[in-house]
Amino acid sequence: MAAAGPNSQKVIMEACGRYRRGEDEGIKRIDLVVTLDSGIAIDGLLARICRMLHRPSSGCDVHDLCGHTPMAKGVRGQEAYTGSVKIHGQHHFRRVNILVLPHERYAFAVMHMTGSTVFNQAMRNIAMLSSCRLSDTSLTRVERDEKGKVVWEGERIPCLSEDDIFMALKVLPVAPGDRCLEEGKFELVEKSEMVSTQREGRCVPEQRRWFEFVSHH
Repeated sequence: MAAAGPNSQKVIMEACGRYRRGEDEGIKRIDLVVTLDSGIAIDGLLARICRMLHRPSSGCDVHDLCGHTPMAKGVRGQEAYTGSVKIHGQHHFRRVNILVLPHERYAFAVMHMTGSTVFNQAMRNIAMLSSCRLSDTSLTRVERDEKGKVVWEGERIPCLSEDDIFMALKVLPVAPGDRCLEEGKFELVEKSEMVSTQREGRCVPEQRRWFEFVSHH
């Protein structure tokens, strides 16, 4: 979802968690991830969102649970808000978590907060197999010792969308509605095929490998 922001910049927002995975029944919490479409600082964006929520014209009743709180600004460079919100005409309040962060971290936060927990762990395991570390803020090349401890951290791999993350890890993209995985009811299958690529004006055969999530019904 996108909307016009300050100075004609586009505000990008995604509702994550169970809502994005299509689990509509009994949702008591909404997780929103917000960024700007450019690389400029996000300072003040969360404060503006909070002011809009509290306006009488917003159509919501809002109770702050944890105010507009910068999270180690300069280290993590992001801000968070937690509140209880009820839309006028509805009977129940829902907890709303808002995370505002720089554009280069947006895709990682959206994937992490969409879940599920099992899916996130599987993606991190794939990253380990690819000599990388996947977190809710970045995808980084690393080296690990025999015990799996990171002993060297290299460059970050830029990913501006979830598709970029899947591509970087050579994973067949998984739609949000298919990420409700359960332990023991899926497996990661490594597949491969021979393809032809152009190199120096000639076709060269190359084996392409990728991972695919396969569910067991």
